Amino acid sequence: IGELLPAKESVQLWRTPPMRRTVRQERSKEKVSARPEVAPAAAAPRSLLLAGSQWSAGGNSSYAGWIHALRGDRLGRGWFLRPWLSYTTYRYRRGDITIHARAPGASLGVGYAWSDAAGARSLSLAPGYQDTRLRPDDPANDARGGRALLLVQGQWRQRLAGRWSLRVIANDALGPGNYWGRLRAARRLPGGLSVGPSVVRQGGPGYRAWQGGVFVRWPAVRRWHVELEGGYQKYAGLAGEGYAGLSVDLAY
Repeated sequence: IGELLPAKESVQLWRTPPMRRTVRQERSKEKVSARPEVAPAAAAPRSLLLAGSQWSAGGNSSYAGWIHALRGDRLGRGWFLRPWLSYTTYRYRRGDITIHARAPGASLGVGYAWSDAAGARSLSLAPGYQDTRLRPDDPANDARGGRALLLVQGQWRQRLAGRWSLRVIANDALGPGNYWGRLRAARRLPGGLSVGPSVVRQGGPGYRAWQGGVFVRWPAVRRWHVELEGGYQKYAGLAGEGYAGLSVDLAY
């Protein structure tokens, strides 16, 4: 058995001799090294912050919420978490008396969203709590006082021809018995703007109302969007009035 070679000599023995590069290979190497690096694509947003208010002589409403895609999913596809805060004031008639109501509420829900080339849909369930206070008091109103609720919400968006789309959102608060639904037809314009008509139907124990107006939505800075809305609303048994709304959202 012969003597083993030292390690350094073994490396030298098995090393492949250097290849002579041609002029064409050198030029190709220079071209590759001169190419600018391609920046990685921005990650799809997984969270959405939302806040908004609407004002009128008969009542106001404000909300703040957060929608977060759960692990392994992204906004618009898969499971999401949905904590929500709201504050609503409204009025209604009980005989000859006008009753003013205010109802702060909070909920924490989970939902599922799916989308394709034709549009998007989502469904969520959110247990929560709402405290409805009436002035003057109305013992006949089943929604008065604090009570637990289960908020069921669905959203649907369908793309149409000519940059138009239909957008529907509806929710029902099981417990207090309040409901709210909105239908919009949106037209996409250059620059990321969206405009169109908006119709809302809402109600609860002792009151019903509807709204009709127009909205405009546009990108502000980075991933912020701003939306303005205005129109006419009518509570049952009360005179009609104008309303205005402002909302913002941030996807990140």
